[in-house]
Amino acid sequence: MIRVCKAESIRKAEEKAASCGISYSTMMENAGYATVTELCKRKDVKGKSVFVICGSGNNGGDGYVVARLLNEKGAFCRVFSVDEPSSHTAQLAKKLYTGDCILKNDKSIYEADIIVDALFG
Repeated sequence: MIRVCKAESIRKAEEKAASCGISYSTMMENAGYATVTELCKRKDVKGKSVFVICGSGNNGGDGYVVARLLNEKGAFCRVFSVDEPSSHTAQLAKKLYTGDCILKNDKSIYEADIIVDALFG
């Protein structure tokens, strides 16, 4: 079952987790891992073309984590960044992603087997 939460609820949960000593980097890794785990339950990603659209905030950072983990599972990811990451945590996630980054939109999105939206919370 997938639960949809409002951005404010997520923000409060993240603040509470941070106050308990869980870093934003760990939360980003956990979010990416959970996304990839759920995606792999639904679809075999090995050999698939994946297009990840990343925003500039922490949601974009989650997208870089997803792309990195999907590459490790044998997918071929391309990341389109709408802008440079604005938070330190998202910047770190981008540095850890060593795959293909597209600075302008191109037609590869139309050829993707899977599209991941990492723009909005």
